[in-house]
Amino acid sequence: MLNKAKETIEKYRMLDVGDKVAIAVSGGPDSLALLFILHQLADEFNLKLTVLHLNHKLRGKESDDDETYVKKICKKLKIQCSAKTVDVLEYAVATKLSIEDASRKIRYEFFERESKKIKADKLALGHNFDDQAETVLMRILRGAGLDGLTGIPPVRKLSSVLIIRPLIECPRKEIEVFLKSHNLTWRQDSSNLKDIYFRNKIRLKLLSLIEKEYSPAIKKNLVQLSEIARQDIDFLKGEAKKIFKKLAIFKEGKVLFEIKKFTVMHLSLQRLLLREAIISVCGNLLGITYEHLEQILESVRTKKTINIELPHQVYAKIRYGNIEIGLKKDILKKEAFFCQIEIPGEFYIPEIDKTIFTSFKNIKYLKLKTKNKKKILVDADKIDLPLVLRNRLNGDRFYPFGMNFSKKLKIFLIDEKIPFEYRDKIPILVDNRGKIIWVIGLRMDNRFKVTRYTQNALEISIY
Repeated sequence: MLNKAKETIEKYRMLDVGDKVAIAVSGGPDSLALLFILHQLADEFNLKLTVLHLNHKLRGKESDDDETYVKKICKKLKIQCSAKTVDVLEYAVATKLSIEDASRKIRYEFFERESKKIKADKLALGHNFDDQAETVLMRILRGAGLDGLTGIPPVRKLSSVLIIRPLIECPRKEIEVFLKSHNLTWRQDSSNLKDIYFRNKIRLKLLSLIEKEYSPAIKKNLVQLSEIARQDIDFLKGEAKKIFKKLAIFKEGKVLFEIKKFTVMHLSLQRLLLREAIISVCGNLLGITYEHLEQILESVRTKKTINIELPHQVYAKIRYGNIEIGLKKDILKKEAFFCQIEIPGEFYIPEIDKTIFTSFKNIKYLKLKTKNKKKILVDADKIDLPLVLRNRLNGDRFYPFGMNFSKKLKIFLIDEKIPFEYRDKIPILVDNRGKIIWVIGLRMDNRFKVTRYTQNALEISIY
């Protein structure tokens, strides 16, 4: 199994020599195998390992014993361990989330925070081949599209750290055989044996039934489906981004498409273009369903003039030969502006009578420190293009330069003693995901700073 994990690591380029790796370890078989495999590879890759353990307090003494066990293993392996206890049940009640959703939210917040604290390059999670199959089947049952069928990504970005899953191609049975062959015992989460959670029902009942009565290779088939879907959606999203840059018209906080040009596109690309437009105006797709997109597309097909309300105060209108995606007026500020910025190049913004200049720079010849408040250097590889210049919106948050935690933009401006009447006039530079890059003239976002690992730098200035 060690060789299989190494093949996965090489296939997805999960590790670089000298990486600081945070490893999420619950004490169960998957995370324990992950810990021992990375420990065996530590010399080869010159890895610096740290274990992260979160005690959810959901199983009383059993949860405490898990924490004690993980700390004992870390002491034996001489690996630093960062453990925290959180009352997930209390949090779930307070936030009206399910136990599963509350656990996941708290867990990833803990992983992200601790990874930043130790300046980890990678965060290793123990998801395996069986987890992938279960996830894909769950999403099929919930009505997922092609994006959902991609399942658990082997590699993905989480703020400043890269999540890696070296065991994603290793079946659960092989993991247990590996542990037994090395005389390693693991902790058993008793809640995994109860069919009270949706995933448990999938694993304990449905998958077992399909495997026994209908398709012995169901897990393999589901994982293959996820790989095909991932490759296809990566290609389609890449094409959609190219087309979006050509077709999208940015105007006063809105994104418009000319219907004549939009309807020439394949239906699959039409949906992806709508998704890109929604991300551009509000920063995410949370709550956006297939039905929402179909409602817009049906109106385009029937040439009906409509006004559709979407989640997060987003609206979609069909009028005057255009599809219009924007934010409701009551959450846009006075004198709103919303301009896409060319990279590289210069762009004049009449609403603020300023010109933005952007250019790529050779990192070798740059002075990384500057007191010029009208110019910043950012890591170009951390940015999702296109860039957009806009004024502030309700709920804006960012990571002020030098800080490893987020702050409400409103509070930041108050702390900076910016008079109320001037706050709406401060230009905010964001990327395609809606992440703030620069509160212009005040502070850039810490997530985009140039580091010793930066390979491509982008200089942005405003005059």
